Amino acid sequence: MAEAHAKNHDYHILNPSPWPLIGATSGFLMAFGAVFWMKSLSIGNLAVGPYIFGAGTIGVLYTMFSWWKDVVHEANSGDHTRVVQLHHRYGMMMFIASEVMFFVAWFWAYFEAALYTADPIQATRVDFTGGVWPPKGIEAFDPWHLPLLNTLILLTSGTTVTWAHHALLHGDRKGLKYGLWLTIILGVLFTACQAYEYSHAHFGFSGSIYSSTFFMATGFHGAHVIIGTIFLAVCLFRAYAGQFTPSSTSASSSRPGTGTSSTWSGSSCSPPSTSGARASATPPTDPGPPAGHATARAARAALFHARRIPNPHIGGWSTAGAAGSVRGGRALPRALPKRGAGHRRGPRQYRGAIVHPTHGLPPRSRPACAAAAPAAARATSSRGS
Repeated sequence: MAEAHAKNHDYHILNPSPWPLIGATSGFLMAFGAVFWMKSLSIGNLAVGPYIFGAGTIGVLYTMFSWWKDVVHEANSGDHTRVVQLHHRYGMMMFIASEVMFFVAWFWAYFEAALYTADPIQATRVDFTGGVWPPKGIEAFDPWHLPLLNTLILLTSGTTVTWAHHALLHGDRKGLKYGLWLTIILGVLFTACQAYEYSHAHFGFSGSIYSSTFFMATGFHGAHVIIGTIFLAVCLFRAYAGQFTPSSTSASSSRPGTGTSSTWSGSSCSPPSTSGARASATPPTDPGPPAGHATARAARAALFHARRIPNPHIGGWSTAGAAGSVRGGRALPRALPKRGAGHRRGPRQYRGAIVHPTHGLPPRSRPACAAAAPAAARATSSRGS
């Protein structure tokens, strides 16, 4: 029975969770209370809108806290395998695509009304716009004042969060925290500027196409900024708790000086395992900064000079040097794998010489194997003799 329930795959089967239902109910209460609040509706003589909205907000915040807590527990328990993390990235890509189309609808409505103010198909549009844009009676914001300031704040926040990400990939804890702190501060500053902009608007939500599209597009965008700021605050808390490591991000990056795309999974002298075993719950230690070209080339040369490899073309053992193999006065082609060759389980053959898979490791993993060169040379020499 135990073997039947044992996990022998890389996927994560979720346990039953109440948070989707609780979150959806709380979101409905927020929307219901907001409608009652904005319309000044009441039940009897009691204005229930603010109370319903507040109850829904508390439910949403509690759902966010509890759901995040469960996700963090799953990550620390090793449930987020590389396959699961890949699916997380695919899910985020699809979510961003849906968000793009969501805002395209609002921009489409705005520009369609702005470019065709006297569209004959829309018989009543001239009555609303007066045939001009912005419509008559609308005093629009100066685009070079608060809108420009908020745009610069958003662009700057993108650079700071990118800094935090790259600091994490390089094992720079202080850079990670500083980048997240600056991004959160910029998000709060953007929200404050937008609230100030709304309070000084000379037009209301209703009354024209311009005002309705303006508040819907910028309002939903402001809501996304607030939610994103909360997400980043959770990431900052986890960063202080030490729950992020370069290997936990599973992000492929091109290391400086190597030009090879690889993953921060630490250095090892053995090829990576392809089994479906669950990852250890203990977070791995930071591998530290990678070695440069010189160290990688030196380690690679040491391995090839020290190791004696079998050659089926001539029989017996031959020493693989930098200029090739020599056996019985015959020069053999150089048996070096191409730079950047991936990991393989088992030997690989290059021009008649069988090369150990560690020789084909990416440049960042080779320096860690340099210490194994003397042992490999002694082992192969004893076997050849």
